[in-house]
Amino acid sequence: MAEFKLYGMPVWVYAKHLDNKTSVAPAQMLNGLMGESFTVEPETVSDYQLVKTEGATSGVFGDTPQQVTFYYRPVGVMDKEVLADKFLVITGSVPTFNEVNGSVDGLTLQPGTYMKVVALAATNHTNFWYQLVDSRWVKADRNLMKLIDATELTLQTDMPVSTAPVLEKRLLQATGTVDYVVGRSIAGYDYPYGSEQTRLAHGQRVEVVSETIDPAGIIWYEVVGSGWLPSHYLKLD
Repeated sequence: MAEFKLYGMPVWVYAKHLDNKTSVAPAQMLNGLMGESFTVEPETVSDYQLVKTEGATSGVFGDTPQQVTFYYRPVGVMDKEVLADKFLVITGSVPTFNEVNGSVDGLTLQPGTYMKVVALAATNHTNFWYQLVDSRWVKADRNLMKLIDATELTLQTDMPVSTAPVLEKRLLQATGTVDYVVGRSIAGYDYPYGSEQTRLAHGQRVEVVSETIDPAGIIWYEVVGSGWLPSHYLKLD
């Protein structure tokens, strides 16, 4: 009589960005016979460092699926703190970056403008970076910027920052492609500097129905089904 080998349920292995939960490497599926042992090693991901692991990295194949998730952060980022209702008041010319310790994206925040920030990252005990609401980063410099909360901004500008700012929209019928970072996604907001509504993948095709310009001079596009996206992350046809 022939002997049949029974396979166990697979073990799924994921590599994700700790802060935004996007994939930084393709998922893997491990297969093996029932009762056979397995060991999972974290993948080396260029420009990223392993921060933590969820799930058992060793065990045996059984009758239920198993999952291991390795979480990474960009190399050099020691810690990241989420910020709520915080703004940067810009007092000097400040270049913006696509990532902590990344490349300058060619845009500059001008003195007298303000930007909502959503996170603070530390690369060591003395160097810090702020993440803007549109996903860009600026290097913290007390000589070029000041961090304040929403109530202080309201007192300084008489702007009701706790609600959607009143911005003039112009109808626009266009299509385009999300231009961010290969393998990564960017947030779409319910209104400029508002709450995250969805994520748009690099290379995703979208339809634009309107545009507006915020007080900092940044153009925003309204994308069908995905909210608002800064224009520098979208290439129109």
